Amino acid sequence: TISTDSTINIFKTLNKCSNEPIITEIPYINVDDDCFATKYEYKHGVKDSDVILIKIENGGHSWPGGVQNLPKFLVGNLCRDFDAATVIWEFFKTTKNR
Repeated sequence: TISTDSTINIFKTLNKCSNEPIITEIPYINVDDDCFATKYEYKHGVKDSDVILIKIENGGHSWPGGVQNLPKFLVGNLCRDFDAATVIWEFFKTTKNR
């Protein structure tokens, strides 16, 4: 097992993306979820590829925007500031022709 930062470094190196990310704060829509998210985009890789990380601060082991099936004391906070399924679909939908 390797860290998130190490994983991102591997992907941005393999894709020859920029070293400096474009950083975007994801709107803090649900203040009751006790977590917030930041998007890091490493752009201009091979065949115009991008490597994107959405880092959730104070989030738990749950699907952002999903359902909290297990108690918070077991899995932590569920980030409700964005829907992970929608973000993933948008990423693949826009990259399918590259």
